[in-house]
Amino acid sequence: MSTNTLTSPPVGGVADDKPELPVYQPHVDLLESDQKITLIADMPGVDETTVEVVVEKKVLSIRGTVTPPSHEGLHPSYGEYAYGNFEREFRLSDAIDQDRIEATVSNGVLRLELPKLQDESSKRITVKAAS
Repeated sequence: MSTNTLTSPPVGGVADDKPELPVYQPHVDLLESDQKITLIADMPGVDETTVEVVVEKKVLSIRGTVTPPSHEGLHPSYGEYAYGNFEREFRLSDAIDQDRIEATVSNGVLRLELPKLQDESSKRITVKAAS
């Protein structure tokens, strides 16, 4: 996809007062239309209080922490869910309208809507009858 580029996440934790946890990258899908790019990230255990989305210097960062749920009286014997700190970065092109990016999360799925700037290079002019 020509409008963004994946970059490697930094190593280390999200907050200094928390113990170091592994850093992982959530799986994402990128969907594109003429008007926008939609990013869908699968992050079980994440809600609006545990995820942060920031745009700085044309880099979109998604980061936060997922802590394992406690199951009273049970201990894990096998697990495939990723817990710990997560971070994913995307370099934005000039075609993205950074002021109109929207983020929602539902059932552990983060959805970002990245609207594209309107192409100002061509514009249809309506011809009206003179009065």
